[in-house]
Amino acid sequence: PDNNNNDDDNDLQTHLKSRRTINEFEPTLPPHYKKSLHRAITTAIYAPNHKRTEPWRFHLLGPQSIEKVCALNAELVSAKKGKEAGEKKLKRWLEMPGWLVVTCQKNKS
Repeated sequence: PDNNNNDDDNDLQTHLKSRRTINEFEPTLPPHYKKSLHRAITTAIYAPNHKRTEPWRFHLLGPQSIEKVCALNAELVSAKKGKEAGEKKLKRWLEMPGWLVVTCQKNKS
């Protein structure tokens, strides 16, 4: 067996278990980020889910969608906390190099 993959898997699990909110981002995505993203998603689908909202859908957004999502979120923040707060959030969100949106279809019951 390839011990490096086991080490990588253990490192990934350790990072996921100790996750925290990150507010500082590199300006670009790292090379080969899609491989890491795929591993993270594969691990995440095994997480407990008390509301049973599976199946989840994962959407890696493109530039136009990112702008629309950021603008919508900034509108919501502006309505709740004021224009300055919305503009600040918009600027920060637009600096994030990649957006993965997770959705689920809720059962009517």
